Amino acid sequence: MQKVIVIILAFLILSSAAMAKEVVIGEGNEELIFPFSHDKPYHHSAAIYLADEIGEQGNITQIQLNCTKANRHVNLECEIFAKSIQQTTFDSSKWNDLIPGAELVYAGNHNFSATGWHTFDLDDYYYDGSDHLLLMFYSFANDTTNNPKIQWETSETPATLFYCKAGTTTNNPNLNARLQRPNIILTIQDINTPTISIIMDEQNMPKIMWDSVENAVGYNIYSSAEPHNGEDGWMLLDTVSEPGYTYEGTDDARFFRVKTLNEDVEP
Repeated sequence: MQKVIVIILAFLILSSAAMAKEVVIGEGNEELIFPFSHDKPYHHSAAIYLADEIGEQGNITQIQLNCTKANRHVNLECEIFAKSIQQTTFDSSKWNDLIPGAELVYAGNHNFSATGWHTFDLDDYYYDGSDHLLLMFYSFANDTTNNPKIQWETSETPATLFYCKAGTTTNNPNLNARLQRPNIILTIQDINTPTISIIMDEQNMPKIMWDSVENAVGYNIYSSAEPHNGEDGWMLLDTVSEPGYTYEGTDDARFFRVKTLNEDVEP
């Protein structure tokens, strides 16, 4: 019994992760010092990613940037802001004109000592899938040597999708328009698929747990013998009104999924 429980625990974690989707935007091979570097103490930049490029709705939980030139700098202070907008190009070149309404989704030190994709774990940002996404990046460095570089792509259209400025002050800089824009990977979590965990109940049976979801009228619990990223392949086990479900099956280890039922959805 213990062996089966251990396997279920491991698969449960994988099942939860499978509900998140990665959206890759940009395939360019250029490299520039934006959005995070330290050739100057302060870096400010902003990029628009269009709704049809993203193609998903949900909570943005991670952003990845591809570092093509590493450095040994370990004290690069980074901030990322997110904002939903309707315009497809910039109509302002001032940082302070863009920042109102933007949410701070990341603040911390980051080390670009290795090349490859670097992941920034965000405070969840809900993206509705219809507006465009404005990402604003700010960084500060206490020295200006060994600059990292980030992979970029040049826009195929004349649309201005990126503004940036490196300087010695943080006071509302003018941002310079560019046609290049950073390649990016967005991790988007389906808001109707809560993140699940597992505990053992008093009968030593695995109990699936998840946080309650606002406005949910119930939850469907699904299982599968194989992992599935889409809708097909999941078998409905039960429908419950509150978080928490004890799995009493005797099958081999399974993958589990929990999905919310909203007011306009029939169980």
